[in-house]
Amino acid sequence: MTNAGTSHCIFAGKAEVGAAWSMHSKDGCPYLSVPLNDPSLIAPICASLLNDENGNSHSLV
Repeated sequence: MTNAGTSHCIFAGKAEVGAAWSMHSKDGCPYLSVPLNDPSLIAPICASLLNDENGNSHSLV
């Protein structure tokens, strides 16, 4: 599933289930665009990985 331009690969165990692209919001905040698609999922998931305000952790939304 690795695509040109991806900045990160997403794994569940040893299976690659997605990739992520580095993006910036309209106000310039960096985040990762994380589409996940795997036969084990009921439907594909389109998510974003954001830095939390404290800068020490991330949230997948």
